[in-house]
This record gives sequence, structure tokens and C-alpha cells, in this order.
Amino acid sequence: MAEYRISEDIEEVVKEVENLKDKIEGKKFLVTGGAGFIGSWLCDVLYQLDAKIFCLDNFITGSKENIKHLLGKENFEM
Repeated sequence: MAEYRISEDIEEVVKEVENLKDKIEGKKFLVTGGAGFIGSWLCDVLYQLDAKIFCLDNFITGSKENIKHLLGKENFEM
């Protein structure tokens, strides 16, 4: 069985929405539930498209593990 890699899926999503980059690049986004399953994917895609992301989560169901690779990066605030 091949190892599952979420980064490959995110790259595929980014390619699908690449035509929106001019509308997303440099814009500010608030992602509520940003450490959850879907929210963390949204943060990843927005980050790849050069958006400024404000991630908000109370960690009841989300996990810091989902966004740890974004923590401390420019244009991402938790």
C-alpha cells in the first residue's frame, strides 16, 4: 500500500484554483476552525496562493498538529 501524502492532495487543489490566485494573493482571510480537518486544508491552500491567513480555533475538535507546519511562517497567524 502506498503511503498517503496530504501535501500531494493540497498541491492538486492549488492547481485547480490557480486561476483565482490574482483574487487571493495578498488578501486577508480569517479561517475559523482553522486547525480542524477542513480548516487546515483551507489554510494550506490559501497559504500556497500567497494569502495572509488568520487562523482561529478553540481546539475542541481541531488539533495544532494539523497546522504545525504553518506556525511561525510569514502571512500565517494563529
